[in-house]
Amino acid sequence: RLERMFKDKVTWKDWGKKPFEGLIMYELIIRDFGWDVIKKTFAEYRDLKDSERPKSDLDKRSQWLTRLSKHVGRDLGPYFDAFGVETSQAAKDSIAALPKWMPKEVESLLKQYPR
Repeated sequence: RLERMFKDKVTWKDWGKKPFEGLIMYELIIRDFGWDVIKKTFAEYRDLKDSERPKSDLDKRSQWLTRLSKHVGRDLGPYFDAFGVETSQAAKDSIAALPKWMPKEVESLLKQYPR
């Protein structure tokens, strides 16, 4: 399914019609970093003050990128880009000092099916 997702250029906008494709992105994160990073990121959201909560869909995706990147200790910006998840440049800039992370199978698929 991962290859078909890249071949068909599926992005987060398609996940409403193809929800499993959205889960594939997280499967690789969980495989390499474990469930705890997801739990910690959700716990952080739960504890946010109303004023800190994302106000738009772009804010939601951007905060998810920055918070999850912080918990894994890696820049997930290129990974989100590979899956067609739009985030703000400010979010990407805020995690740019972290080491970049990209699973080898995704790197390979990006060479075959560039976005």
